[in-house]
Parts: sequence; C-alpha cells; structure tokens
Amino acid sequence: MSSSRPAAASCVHGGDGALEQARRQARAIGDAWVLPATEDPSLPCPRTTLNKWWRRAVELAKPPTVRRRGWHSLRRLFATETKDLPLKDEAYLGGWKSPQTLLAIYQRADESTMREGLARRDGRRVQGIR
Repeated sequence: MSSSRPAAASCVHGGDGALEQARRQARAIGDAWVLPATEDPSLPCPRTTLNKWWRRAVELAKPPTVRRRGWHSLRRLFATETKDLPLKDEAYLGGWKSPQTLLAIYQRADESTMREGLARRDGRRVQGIR
C-alpha cells in the first residue's frame, strides 16, 4: 500500500479516540489491503481472483441480470450510501484519489436523499415563495 496516504486517524476530528484504540489493538487498520491476497496478505488480491469470486457469487445467487452490475456498481453504491459524510472523509474511505472523481463518476442522486433534503426545507422560506 502507498505510504503517502494520510493515516485514517487524520480523518477523525475530535472524537473519543476509538479509531486510535482500534489501531493499537489491530495493527492492520489503515495499513492492510481490504482484500488481501490469500497467499500473502501483504499484497492485494489479484484482479483475476476477485473476478472469479464475483462470477461464482453471481452464479450461486442467480440475481436478475442488470446492466453494469460489477465491482464499480459496489463503489457507486458505497458512494451513494455514504454521501452524508464530509466529502474528504468519504473520498478517503472509498479510496478515491480526489473528491472530484467521487462526485463526477460514482455518487448518484437518489430519491431518499432528495426527499430528506426537501423535508429539511419544510417550514423554511424559499425565495419568492412563502
């Protein structure tokens, strides 16, 4: 893994030190691959192995065929489900090099978030409308 990435603890502002405590107890947090190679956990799992596992999972689960379902659909789902986080933290957690990539490619508008946003506006005066 790249040592140039900031430590995960730098994403936590204030807090009760839970992340720092977890890092002391499990040294791998922030320093390990999310999907390590089965033979050598210091290396990432090869793409060919991940694709094989993905195809096997689809074969066993038999989900309905959906266009563009794959690894990137999981990243899009993560980006959409975590968009209530501060953008910089969300980009770091998802492994995006820049928040711009996260916004332009992965985050999607979704009905529940839009409804929540409108509900928060309930009772507020909108310019030109009372």
